[in-house]
Amino acid sequence: MEVIHSWSCPRSLSTALMYSFAQRDDIEVLDEPLNASFLKATGADRLYRDEIFASMEIDGHKVVKDIIYGPGKKKYRFCKNLAKHRILGLPSELMSKGKHFILIRNPVHILPSFGKVIPLSFLDVGLADLVSIYSDLCQMGTPPPVIDADDLQRNPEVSFLYYEYCNKKTCYKKKKKQENLIILCKKMHILCIIHLFSSLYA
Repeated sequence: MEVIHSWSCPRSLSTALMYSFAQRDDIEVLDEPLNASFLKATGADRLYRDEIFASMEIDGHKVVKDIIYGPGKKKYRFCKNLAKHRILGLPSELMSKGKHFILIRNPVHILPSFGKVIPLSFLDVGLADLVSIYSDLCQMGTPPPVIDADDLQRNPEVSFLYYEYCNKKTCYKKKKKQENLIILCKKMHILCIIHLFSSLYA
């Protein structure tokens, strides 16, 4: 199973993107699988804290090894991650395995909306964590594609045509195979995309 990671800050249209991936029959999705371990490690106060602990695995090592990279029935697994959830001490394979891309959005559009949910803080927005993830992936020799969420919403086709979603060593060999593998759909009154991966790994 190929695991695809999306890393973003809150209110970056990542949920809509996750739902669009979920429309594929060969993709299963995980919605913020590291949320419980983040809440446990940071002590962040949330109204839904008890519900999260009751419904999700708290041990970050188990989440990475058994849930994110555990066995599955479909060809792909899409993980919607918030950058702040990558806490210290998680297994290194969280970043060394799988495919990763970063979804960014102008803070002008993030802060007013997110501030209505919880009091704003540097930790909860997670911009520094997003920069750290980008830097770490670059140092590993796997610089991630960076997608602007607002560009994606306005013009999803152009945004994902830029996105070469394959291994660095083979992407040029497969470039001709990476044709327009995008299906546009309307979901919850915003434009979402479904990116088809099947020919990239043929």
